Amino acid sequence: MTKAIPRRTAFSLVFGLILVASMLVAPPPADAAQFISHSSHAWGSHARVLGGTVLSGTTARVGLTGCAETGASQDNAVASADLGVGSVDAVSSETYSYAEDGVEGVYSHNEIAGVSLLGGEIEIGAIESTVEVRQLSDGTFETEADTSVASLTIGDDEIEILGGPQVLRIAGLATISLNRTVETTEDDFGRAAATAVTIRLADGTDTVVRLGRSYARTDSVEVDRLLGGWANGSVVRAFDGTIDSGPTANSGVPCIGSEGNPLTTSIASVDVGVAELDTVVSTTTSDVSPSYVTATNTIESVSLLNDLVTLEAISVEVHAEVNESGELEKTSTASLGSITLNAGPIPVDIPVPELGGSVDIPGVGTLTLHEEINNPNGIRIEAYAVSIDLLEAVGGGVTIELARARAVLRDPPA
Repeated sequence: MTKAIPRRTAFSLVFGLILVASMLVAPPPADAAQFISHSSHAWGSHARVLGGTVLSGTTARVGLTGCAETGASQDNAVASADLGVGSVDAVSSETYSYAEDGVEGVYSHNEIAGVSLLGGEIEIGAIESTVEVRQLSDGTFETEADTSVASLTIGDDEIEILGGPQVLRIAGLATISLNRTVETTEDDFGRAAATAVTIRLADGTDTVVRLGRSYARTDSVEVDRLLGGWANGSVVRAFDGTIDSGPTANSGVPCIGSEGNPLTTSIASVDVGVAELDTVVSTTTSDVSPSYVTATNTIESVSLLNDLVTLEAISVEVHAEVNESGELEKTSTASLGSITLNAGPIPVDIPVPELGGSVDIPGVGTLTLHEEINNPNGIRIEAYAVSIDLLEAVGGGVTIELARARAVLRDPPA
């Protein structure tokens, strides 16, 4: 293993204030400017069926977007988490970007006190993963990635841990990969990733559990605009604005774009309390030259209030670009295939409203199809395909927004 990376004192989180200030005026046409971008994440565990259901989302997750400036930091911790096939204990994560003696860098770290899977059949001791990426004063990049796994017990047998990459195949139980790291340096970026443990269960479910994940990247790029935005399947919020269920199948937009390559996040099914969503797919595509962001979300079907209402074929798309004249152009669109009320013995089709219109669903609430949200300074476009305000009697006074997307173009910091 590489030498452990020293922890540095994290700077205070100031980027949010800078971002708010930068959005008070609409951006004029921008000239290309050098921008150093730090992005990172760290989390303790994630469990899902391959190509299907997420059993447990990322635990104690932290992350800096590519637009995070020097001095941004996050930390998070949970005492324990249920993975569906076992549990993790005492998970903590941290990440931060920094500048020291002409060096700019980003650091991510995760640690887990212990893991128990399959009723104790697999026991894992303390896990750590750490990565760091630095840009030196001469413009070159350095990377470091490190993992450690204190112990691994399968049944009654303690497995020897070699310290480097290791793959164990236990017939009828699992394939276990330990201490996987990747480090990459190019002329304009450095990247490092580490995953301490990956387990693929051999129980016929194709369940994969990943433990101890850290990632960091630093880019130095010429940009006309910094990009932002996301697409996701749903958010459920109370009428007072508090969130009951956060974004599902969220796909974000890197601030330096994806070089025109689509970034996709999907979930086969997800339960958000008042509704169940099937086949949720979010995609963002973006680039900095020319500057554009496209964000889309599609949902195959939604079962609302225990199948009281069924919605089919929901989609939204937003697009923002800077044209040849330096002007920001923004568009959005949405669609909904059908609305079915299943309150009686015979399902009743509810007419789908026109874009921007609403329809009352008897005994359920009001459905609005497509609302576009433009902020006053003009640098952002946001839209959702469907919003449903549920009646107090059936939904406890909540709104569910389905198929949501946002695109942002803004000037880089001076």
